[in-house]
Amino acid sequence: MKRGETKIDEFAYVLLAGLLLIVIMMIVWSALPQELPPMVTPPSVSLSLSRGSSASFIFTINATAAKITLDPYGDIKDWLNFDKNFFALGGSTDVKVTVVAPADATEGVHTGYITVSSAGGNRTVYVNVNVLKFSATDIPHPIYFNDFTVSYTLGSEIIASKEDVDVAKGTFTNQPVSLVNDPLPDDKFSIVTSGFISIVVDDTNSGGNLIVELNGKEVFRRTVGSGEISIPLDKSQINKTNTVNLRTESPGWKFWMSTVYKIKSAKLGINYLGISSQEKTFSLDAIEVSNFKYARVTFRVKIPLLPQQELVIKINNQTVYMDVPSVSIFREDFRDDIFGNPLSLNAGQNTLSFSLENEGFYDLGDVTLIVVRSTQPLYQ
Repeated sequence: MKRGETKIDEFAYVLLAGLLLIVIMMIVWSALPQELPPMVTPPSVSLSLSRGSSASFIFTINATAAKITLDPYGDIKDWLNFDKNFFALGGSTDVKVTVVAPADATEGVHTGYITVSSAGGNRTVYVNVNVLKFSATDIPHPIYFNDFTVSYTLGSEIIASKEDVDVAKGTFTNQPVSLVNDPLPDDKFSIVTSGFISIVVDDTNSGGNLIVELNGKEVFRRTVGSGEISIPLDKSQINKTNTVNLRTESPGWKFWMSTVYKIKSAKLGINYLGISSQEKTFSLDAIEVSNFKYARVTFRVKIPLLPQQELVIKINNQTVYMDVPSVSIFREDFRDDIFGNPLSLNAGQNTLSFSLENEGFYDLGDVTLIVVRSTQPLYQ
């Protein structure tokens, strides 16, 4: 073997060892756990503040990180203060954010966001602050009710049916028909008010009674001809899962024939009415009532649905608003004269309610009541 050939072989071994080392290091590095971006809830927050006032909210961080950093940005970056920052985390923690609206803040919506960062990435919490304008002699008392829905559901629904079937009974024939519905969900079953069984007889020899049973109990027995049969049901007769049995009787002494009912359709239906109204309580002191100037209700319509229905707002069971609200931001002031009547407020507990009188649905966000009083007595 020549000397030059030996050198080439040695170089190949060195190169192979280097490549092997690189492969091993890549495998080790890929096996090391990688830090993931933090998870943050909720992803957005909206507040209503008067000038010079403050409010707080809490968001939750879930992460495994050596260092979590919080940074504010946007128009309101100088309004945000955190109760903790620059910390390690191995699970979840709550961060309290205090928002202070400057005394010279302009009226309207101001936006910003908080970036939650770690070595694995970052997440964003968006913050909207609606600054409310009040005069120098006004003292606002904001009361927060957060998010909720208001709905009115009315209707009927067929939950089980069969078409073009025969019900028969004779000496050598027994042919009943059964209908079984899928279980009603809890939210639908809770608003059931009544039900019905509808049967359309296409043809029959009327040899005996047509018998209808619901959940093992007889609800109809009669000899009928062709036509439609409607059987009303009480709410107490309806279960989450229901079985309707249709059968008939032998034609008595006519042993050579069978009673036959040709059923064009058989249906089990429910009627439902669901009203989801919201009633919130709030407290006022005697000075707020005696020096009351006006009350302001604000909220966001989160999911506008068309056609929209009139939303009814009441304070202490007194209607203060009945109309279709804006599809974005709602803000209405209610003073001491509501539809020609004085607004009645109590020193102590009061109620604010939201409801619908026709079928509809509203998803409301950041619902806030602001009771404004004057620093000067309004009544001497």
